[in-house]
Amino acid sequence: FITGRRTYALAQELNDSLLLFNTVRTIGAVCVRKGYYKLAVVYYTEAQTIGEKMNIGKDLAKVYTGLAIIFKRTENYPKALAYNQRALAIDEQTGDSLGMAADYNNMGVVLRYLKQLDASVDYLEKAIAIRRVIDKKKLPTTYANLGNTLCESGQHEKAIAVFLQAQAGRSLTPNDDLL
Repeated sequence: FITGRRTYALAQELNDSLLLFNTVRTIGAVCVRKGYYKLAVVYYTEAQTIGEKMNIGKDLAKVYTGLAIIFKRTENYPKALAYNQRALAIDEQTGDSLGMAADYNNMGVVLRYLKQLDASVDYLEKAIAIRRVIDKKKLPTTYANLGNTLCESGQHEKAIAVFLQAQAGRSLTPNDDLL
């Protein structure tokens, strides 16, 4: 945090809004990785305020996604869904397909936690459609999320087929999440 604090102070001294935005967003992300969710909300909220004033599109969508992740992890699912929807609106507006795939996936997971299983399936299938084309690396995770939703909805045969697709898409390399 020492470097972050210095950058934060410099950005304020220079009156550089973009540098300040990127600094507080990055500090927020570090706080999330460390599990300091309350502190992460403070930094992400500051980034949100700056980003909304600057109207900076894709980068603001990443802030909304960061907040959505925090609220999902702290089980505030309605708030997580609301921030995912805000991120999706920007990603659709800017044509960010990777962002849209992530938003659809994240919304599908949150909707599963909210027991809105049909909607969860719809969003996960949208994520899969995009990831089949441009993001094959994250495709197995989305298949696994869909399998979990199908299993929870009692569609066990479909879930097994989807889990097999998830497994087939994984390559067991030293960098793989499964190792």
